[in-house]
Amino acid sequence: MIGKKFSNPFPSSGKASRVKWLANYIVSPEKENGTEKCVYSGTRGFLSDKFVAQKAEMIALSEEAIRSKDPVEHYVLSWREGEWPTPQHIEMAVDILMGEFGMEDHQCIYGLHQDTDNFHLHIMLNRADPLSGRAERINKGFDIEALHKVIARIEHEQGWSREEHGRYEVSNEGIVRSGSPEKEKNRKPSRIRDAERRTGEKSALSIAQERVPTIAREAAGWQDFHGKLAEEGMDYRLRGAGAVLLVGDTPTKPSDVDRKLGLKTLEKRWGPFEPSVPGMEKKSAPAPEPVNDTAKALGFGNYAKARRLHLDGRKEAKDELNRRITAERKALIERQREERQKTFAGRWKGRGAELNALRSVLAAQQAGARAELQDRIKELRKQFLTEYPSGFFPDFEEWVRKTRGKEAADRYRYSGKTQKVPAEIRPTGPVRTNGPDTRDIRDYLPEVFGREVRYSNAQGKTAFVDSGPKISVLDQSEASVLAALQLARQKYGKDLVVSGPEEFQTTVVRLAVRTNIAIANPELQERIQREKEQIAAEREQQRQKNKALPPRSVESRPEQQQRKRGKGLEL
Repeated sequence: MIGKKFSNPFPSSGKASRVKWLANYIVSPEKENGTEKCVYSGTRGFLSDKFVAQKAEMIALSEEAIRSKDPVEHYVLSWREGEWPTPQHIEMAVDILMGEFGMEDHQCIYGLHQDTDNFHLHIMLNRADPLSGRAERINKGFDIEALHKVIARIEHEQGWSREEHGRYEVSNEGIVRSGSPEKEKNRKPSRIRDAERRTGEKSALSIAQERVPTIAREAAGWQDFHGKLAEEGMDYRLRGAGAVLLVGDTPTKPSDVDRKLGLKTLEKRWGPFEPSVPGMEKKSAPAPEPVNDTAKALGFGNYAKARRLHLDGRKEAKDELNRRITAERKALIERQREERQKTFAGRWKGRGAELNALRSVLAAQQAGARAELQDRIKELRKQFLTEYPSGFFPDFEEWVRKTRGKEAADRYRYSGKTQKVPAEIRPTGPVRTNGPDTRDIRDYLPEVFGREVRYSNAQGKTAFVDSGPKISVLDQSEASVLAALQLARQKYGKDLVVSGPEEFQTTVVRLAVRTNIAIANPELQERIQREKEQIAAEREQQRQKNKALPPRSVESRPEQQQRKRGKGLEL
């Protein structure tokens, strides 16, 4: 499990706008992201039970915190792929978070979202105290530290898999820092770890952590230190009030590599800083290295080469485009300058009005030419982005999946983690089936979670959820929509009302008409009638087609019977 804190995406908006937008997103994420659904939600600390009134309560209380520009915080807890939290898990997780934060009596809105196979819980917390109206600080301002403790407690009490780099863990002594001192020393920011997993390549920070501490221990002074770094394609320079370590051209913070590499620490050993002597030869940047042995075995060298060629080609094409744009701009400026000189040459004494008119007309013409050039530049940039889209080259895992298959990609995904590759039993060849994996309600498995029932398809993914007064359809494939319609007809009767995206409504109309399920939406009746007419036309067309087919041979049946009887007589 991982936890994150999200800042306000609209910092200039007021408190009311912040509360309304975030609350609506938590309970109805499909309006922002069509693939994301809220499968469970709840609120705490409110006087009213109605959601609209609860939003008004939170707005009013946040407005009382006049010394805080934004007392509303937004946190997200994410489960690993394949982990399915129940409503009981969610309520317990919120209890743990509110207790660790010291916010048990504060207002809170939360919703469990499902996006593909991953579940994540959005928590909207109002720091304004319901009694005093003042905005309280969470853990004396260190709320991220408290969030790490929350994750450790939830993982321990609910039995989820721990993250490899979890900051805390639960032991007999309580919540303690996890990992050995060596691991703490080599800890990397999450953005760098994510980039390494995405590209399969060691970051500049990882390379520096492996090499530079040893170099610093063995170096006898500043110049020896600079020389050994240059042999590795690195450099140590002053920057601002401190120093920076360059791995190739990538800057890293020396204290992130090792605390003993700080400028003041090294100056205590070798005296005041000395820059490298002029002419010291620096080797090229370290070659790309795989993040682990699994990546190396799965062809990281070929991937890194192809990725570098792609990036170099894109950079070369972009530089060529910029040179072309710069040349065209300079040519236009020079051309218009010469045109002005030629037009206004000669004597204009006594012809002021004519001169002013000519200046205006020429300026308009030249402004039009500049606008045309600007439009052409936009088209060139658009064409470049079409040919070289940003982020087009696949991640390492995706590349492995395309070149070596799903099993190899899973092997890389779970390499170095406590969660191993899922245990599976597969046949050596393709599996013969009598039809599609899912057809209708008969192929979906119900599972009870508190007050709701989740129906899973043959792949184990939740397709739709029956929460009592409504059925929420998460998977909008035809089989899942049909199964949900069948369940709704059996449970609610004939008059069903549907709502959702246009594509979903189209699927519902088609399936409802073909399976004789009545839909009561007034706005859909015209489309239902058109679908019925289309089905009738198709049936009539098929009937006419069958009618035009040549009749089957009458003689063939007796001949077959005679052959069968003949065989029988022969026996």
